[in-house]
Amino acid sequence: MWKRGIIAALCVVAFLGAAVVQARPPASRPAGKASLAGVRITLDPGHGGSDPGTHGKVTGIYEKDITLPVALKAKALLEAKGAIVTLTRTTDRDVYGPLATAPQELQARVNIAVQHHADLFVSLHANACADTKVGGFTSYYFPQSARGKALAQALQNRLVQTANRPDRGIQPAGFYVLKYSPMPAALVEMLFLSNPQEEALLRQKPFQDKLANALALGIEDYVHPPARPQPGRKGATRTTL
Repeated sequence: MWKRGIIAALCVVAFLGAAVVQARPPASRPAGKASLAGVRITLDPGHGGSDPGTHGKVTGIYEKDITLPVALKAKALLEAKGAIVTLTRTTDRDVYGPLATAPQELQARVNIAVQHHADLFVSLHANACADTKVGGFTSYYFPQSARGKALAQALQNRLVQTANRPDRGIQPAGFYVLKYSPMPAALVEMLFLSNPQEEALLRQKPFQDKLANALALGIEDYVHPPARPQPGRKGATRTTL
């Protein structure tokens, strides 16, 4: 299963040291209801098809059946803000195709972002650990991507507001989709399916809606960082994507 190639299934993060190329800077965009007008975003609902990802210990719900509805909801919210959103999958399927190797499947997801000239790439997952008491939110970024780190932090800040669960912070990682995405990228672990309390949360549609809204707000925060008062300067800043 290529799940092992993406998340820290044993609660251990390994990362690689390779350079990442950043995406082209986008043109200026209006604020307000169209705050993300023209921003190209690729959302990657983790797993799918022959790879179910991890699963809940109580109900057996698959990770792939959590990430897809959250991604679909987030897509609608982002499009309402003017973003151009592409999903790596919109149904329960393999992206590359059945019997793909891990690199083939993961590269197929990156390729979709490249083909659609994405400014940002966000991969959605639910975590797992042998210790069922472990829980919380974690967001990952490639260690040599400052913009990826900023994106991960913006997403993490919003995700932790959705539930009274541990904030495991942001962490560097060498996950394939982070290492090989030529645009700022982040991978979010939306709680632990191995934790019964968090499994129950993840199965609830209202909570999935909260997660989707947090992702949309986090992306908006990344594109339009909250203004920080500086001597002699006024107004908000904009991230160069």
